[in-house]
Amino acid sequence: MIEDLIVFSALAFALVFLVAWLLSPRLRAWIEKPKHRFQANVQDYERMLKRGGRP
Repeated sequence: MIEDLIVFSALAFALVFLVAWLLSPRLRAWIEKPKHRFQANVQDYERMLKRGGRP
């Protein structure tokens, strides 16, 4: 019984989060910001290595 409540609560939260993510461009940008920051850091690191820099 309690397991069912936990599962359905998790599904409800996931659904609410999905709807919020779909409807809010600001939320998507906020969530994806670390990914873009990481990609920029990797590109900066690779450019430094190509120029002969040291990590």
